[in-house]
Amino acid sequence: MSSSLLRGAIAALCAAAVVALATGCSDGESGTSSQDASAATDSAGAAGSGVGKVCAGNADCLAFGLTCYPVSTGYAVCSKTCGTNADCDNGTVCSPVQGALVCTPPIYCDACEDHADCGPTAPYCRRDPQPDGSPGAGYCTMECVVGDGVCPAGSSCTKQAGTPSIKDFFCQPDRDSCTGDGSQCSPCKIDADCAPNHTCLQASASSERFCAQDCSAATCPSGYQCAKVGGANYCYAVVGGKATPSCTAGMKGFCDACSADWQCASGRCATKNGESFCAQPGTCTKETEKTDCPPGTFCVPTSAGQACAPAPAFKCQLWKACLASLCGANEICIDGLCKPIP
Repeated sequence: MSSSLLRGAIAALCAAAVVALATGCSDGESGTSSQDASAATDSAGAAGSGVGKVCAGNADCLAFGLTCYPVSTGYAVCSKTCGTNADCDNGTVCSPVQGALVCTPPIYCDACEDHADCGPTAPYCRRDPQPDGSPGAGYCTMECVVGDGVCPAGSSCTKQAGTPSIKDFFCQPDRDSCTGDGSQCSPCKIDADCAPNHTCLQASASSERFCAQDCSAATCPSGYQCAKVGGANYCYAVVGGKATPSCTAGMKGFCDACSADWQCASGRCATKNGESFCAQPGTCTKETEKTDCPPGTFCVPTSAGQACAPAPAFKCQLWKACLASLCGANEICIDGLCKPIP
């Protein structure tokens, strides 16, 4: 496809995608409004011990002897502290909230079989394909727009595989799963997710939650450094020569939202048209952008020097959504990238 035809195709797709984005993501389309979800949760909580009842303040929870905890912006529930899921009732699970573990409706990264298993803050049950093509374990998540800040630390707004529409963008763990084997840097929610001599830490700088080895009387694995955290010593990843409270360094790919170079696989977090995204490795030139840049992107000046970027009207969200129409005859769009047909 010639450069002019390519840009024409992009413009047409962009116009359609913008309309879809503006009209296709209402609560009505998702099948459950925030009011319906709140009412359902409130009813379930009131019928039992009060745990999970929607609240506006502690006064709403006094009759149950509970406290009002904010689960997300504009959404709070009556709850109690917990140590494991067994401590919770009314369909709630033990979750980290403001540095404490309390019983909440299922939130991001809680296990699920279908949408009905998830709570109002993360209402979708998503299964990501494994390397062998089999469906992965289900986890609760939420819709997102690339760069909107909705996705929790340690996750990215990604396109559901095999869906070329403007919708179907959901938060996905950067480490490909919500929980791991409990070893150093495995994703976690509570201490029980971690191996012996490891604690589930929430890094104050990045808000990531990960298993960290206690290094008071043990040596950290290669690539990690012992650092004092809250009066105890834990292993932190070494990024740029210093201990860093993150386990997702270098895990974000082209056009994923970023705030620092170390987050990107390319080591380059670029800003263009008001959007910060991971750039491609190395620099590009205008003369060779057809070979240097992914289809539908162009070599332009950014905060990180010359880098490939989508057209200004597209940005990364619409570029990922529309890329399926720009792939070559022998390519297929997989998660926003053109790849050879197997």
